[in-house]
Amino acid sequence: MTIPIPKDPTQYVEAFKMVSELCREWVTVHEQEKTKRTGIEAQRDACMEKLRSQRKVMNRFLDGHFQQQATALNGLFRSLDTAIASGNPDLVGPILTGIVETVRNSPLGDLVTLDQRMKNDEFTLVFGKD
Repeated sequence: MTIPIPKDPTQYVEAFKMVSELCREWVTVHEQEKTKRTGIEAQRDACMEKLRSQRKVMNRFLDGHFQQQATALNGLFRSLDTAIASGNPDLVGPILTGIVETVRNSPLGDLVTLDQRMKNDEFTLVFGKD
């Protein structure tokens, strides 16, 4: 492809202006897109930090509740062993009911409530004893 050489010198000036304007436009778009990428990366980092924080809260919540459930089950099973060893069938039924209820009331059921409470800006989660 051959490009004709302009005879009018003003056409050179116009071509230079066009190239110059296109370069400025490219630089502007490039900077805008770079700024958008930086903003997206910042949003990503903030979301990842929030996820990490929520994961820590959830793990603490589950650790505490599962520990409580394990303690309760251990006690119930010790009581069941004692009731069986003593030959007292009247105690076995209520203890088995307690075991079933303890297992049925899994700590995971409380996560929905915890999630709803955490969405409230005034919610404060305190770990440990007063």
